[in-house]
Amino acid sequence: MFNFFKRKPYVHQYLKLPVMPEIDLFKLFPDNPDQLNHVAIDPNTMLNKEFVDFMESIPGLRIPSWEGFYTPPGGKIWIHGDADKVEDFARLNFTWGPDDSELVWWEPKPGIELKPIVTTFGVNYLRAEEHQCNPIHRAVINKPSIVQVGMLHSTWNPGPGGRWTLAIPLAERSEAKRVSFEMAIAMFADYLEK
Repeated sequence: MFNFFKRKPYVHQYLKLPVMPEIDLFKLFPDNPDQLNHVAIDPNTMLNKEFVDFMESIPGLRIPSWEGFYTPPGGKIWIHGDADKVEDFARLNFTWGPDDSELVWWEPKPGIELKPIVTTFGVNYLRAEEHQCNPIHRAVINKPSIVQVGMLHSTWNPGPGGRWTLAIPLAERSEAKRVSFEMAIAMFADYLEK
């Protein structure tokens, strides 16, 4: 059997799910096609019930929020971590748009100290500039994926069309704690694309 955890860094895993989200983010949020966008997604009105029910049926999983991110043609979402320090936690990403858009993971260069900022959603997270970091992994996210978002990452959309991502943060049902990447792999073990 292939041991996924021998991959270094292990920050991304494609999934093959029995049900997919039925949502057209391009249609729901058509404004400002040349600007970055971050929106809240209401699963009760914007997503198909079968997909929401499937996600809520995963043992031990709680979904604290549903979000959408837009990267314009030829654009990037800056380097950031989804917390105020580098941590280990995952989310699911479903991305539509160019087949060559990427998620890139980074580590700070030696001696670089990053300070958290506050997002428009009121969340503290790390932000960095490319000159402060070294890329450590890249993946085309054109299929459902578990992605490591507690460490620094960014998006790159080299294509001529926009890129929307439905982002689903994962949390433990019994605690107010985010799910580690390894725990997410275990929770979705039956759906890992090999």
